[in-house]
Order: sequence, then C-alpha cells, then structure tokens
Amino acid sequence: MGQRANYIVLDKNKITIHYNHWRANCIAKDLYLGEKIFLDFVNNCTIVDEIMENNWIEGCVIIDKDNKELSFWTLEYSREYSVIDYYLKQLVLKWKGWNINILKNRMYDVEKILDIDYMSKQKIYPINIPSTEQIISDHVNEWISTTIIIKENASLFVTRTGSIPYESILSYGQKVITLIQNKKSYELLKEGEDGTYESVLIDIDHKKVFINENNSDVLKSCKELWSDYEIVSSDFGYIEILRIAGLDTANLELSVHDVKTQFEEMVRQNNDFNPYEMADKIEQEYGNVQFSASFSDSAKPKTTALNKLISSLKRFFGKKNQ
Repeated sequence: MGQRANYIVLDKNKITIHYNHWRANCIAKDLYLGEKIFLDFVNNCTIVDEIMENNWIEGCVIIDKDNKELSFWTLEYSREYSVIDYYLKQLVLKWKGWNINILKNRMYDVEKILDIDYMSKQKIYPINIPSTEQIISDHVNEWISTTIIIKENASLFVTRTGSIPYESILSYGQKVITLIQNKKSYELLKEGEDGTYESVLIDIDHKKVFINENNSDVLKSCKELWSDYEIVSSDFGYIEILRIAGLDTANLELSVHDVKTQFEEMVRQNNDFNPYEMADKIEQEYGNVQFSASFSDSAKPKTTALNKLISSLKRFFGKKNQ
C-alpha cells in the first residue's frame, strides 16, 4: 500500500536518490508549487541506495541541477493530451530557467538520462491471453475497457471491448485484427469521453500499433506475436495517437473551459492525508497488522501562507462559478 516515488537529484556529477511512500500521486501538483518548495520537499525525503523495481514505482522525478533539466512521469496524471499540454506550459512559468520534460516512456527514459542498465533487469509478468470465443463474445455492457481503432486505406474502423484489456487483445497476436474487424463498430470518441483512457490504434498501412500508455510488459511480451508490426507504447494520450496516425483532431479535443477545469483540479493541493490515521483505521478493521517502516512516511511540501490563500480563493470562486 502506498504511492511510491523516487526523486533523483543530479548535482555536481553526484546522483542522490530520494524516496517517498505517499506522494507519487501528487507529483504534478507538488511540482506546480515551484522550484524552491519542491526542492526543499525532496531534500526532506528519505535517501536510498537504489531506484525501486519497475513494478513498484509509481512516479519518478529527475532534477538535473547542473543543466537545469526537470524530467518526470507519474501514473496519477491526466491522459488528456490537451490538459497535459496546458499543464506543461503553466509549469514552465513556475520553474523559470529550467527545461521541463515529461517522460512518456517512463523508466526507459529514466535509464537513458542516467545512462544505466535498468529495464533489462526488471521482471516481466505474464499477460492473460483470451480465447477466440472470449474475444468474439466480448461486448460493452456497463463499462468500456479499451477503444480499438484500425486505420486502413485512409478509412477507420472503431470498436470497443467490455471486459478484455488491451494487453490481452495484443497478446493474442496480430491475427486478432480479423476478429476485431468483425465486432460492432462505433463513432470515434471525443477527448475525455468514457473509453478513451485505454486506447490502441492499429495502422495496417504502415504496420504500426500505437498504445496510449507506456507498458513495458506488452513491449517485451508481444513483440514476437506482432512480427510484421512495430509496437509503439508511450504515454501519448488518446488525442496524440490520433494525431500521430495523421488524423484531424480539431473537433475531438476538449474545450478550453474543460481543459482549465481539469488543470485546476490537477494542481490543487490537499494535504489532509495522515498515514498514522490510516494505520489506526486498518488496525481497527483487521486487528494487529505489521506495517513497513516507510508506511509512516509523512514528508510533504511545506506550502506558504500565500500558497494556501491562493488555493482557498481558487476553490471558493470555482464553486461560485459552477
């Protein structure tokens, strides 16, 4: 249990790795507090010897002080391209003089920046392969698992899965394309609509498969099953994979109002979480529980009175405008 993150500081040819147990889901909002508050927070986090395993880490920030490069990724981050783009433009204003990069390939990008061998040492977990019958009979009921778009000869075929995730669809191999093309077709979704969170675009003409999130297990496990195709798995977001495939997205993107609303929610600070209170609740429910030493990690950014006032005013006026 936790929201595990590593913060890696490069300073005068020295690498220092920090760890926080509860702030991976707060990376976007913590970075938005600005350089000084964020760096002070990182300095208060536990120093560790190694980066976490890929299957446990939920966010990573690299702070290159020598070159003023700030790079990061986090699982708890918007999948909407329009929101990401707006956030990065605003973040630059908080980190003046810094180059800011989002690591769309997550730990693959981290190992390149640090010039280390990391991903080859990580464990690969097996992906459940569905049967032909399961793929054929799968349909959308209460929720949408994955949106699948097939592009061929400038035409699009769009379908959705109900209970089968994209990892399982791709693990069936490239012969799954025929099964997909026989499923029910749908209209192309707009950004932010249900069904865009997990998206796959199969470009038959150019023999490429685009996945809108980075997934190292799929990249390693499905490569041979799609021998005629190149699998591109990165934290693109739904709109960006459509753009990469050459589609016009002008009428599919979020409105400026929706982008700003999601942005305000993304950067809003909420420091009510207390690990000790959570531990008490768990013990009351389950009895005597053994917690790891890091469970009580309480390091968090120390916001100023001005930050708190601005945040309160934004919440107040945001409610009035609803």
